[in-house]
Amino acid sequence: AAAGLEPKPANFSDGHVQDNKDGSLFYVISEGTPGTAMPPWKAIITEEDRWHLVNFLRTLPESE
Repeated sequence: AAAGLEPKPANFSDGHVQDNKDGSLFYVISEGTPGTAMPPWKAIITEEDRWHLVNFLRTLPESE
């Protein structure tokens, strides 16, 4: 489904994602991103699990 989205979803391994501070990633997961298909998840995913997602994103190797 992601292939049909405009704008395209971010590659979480890209530097522009990995360069964000943990709090910024948490905010985007929590609040979503206006003008994109990224919805706010704060009402669906617990705060603890959103931090787990941030920690997971940090395990991804940075793409070249």
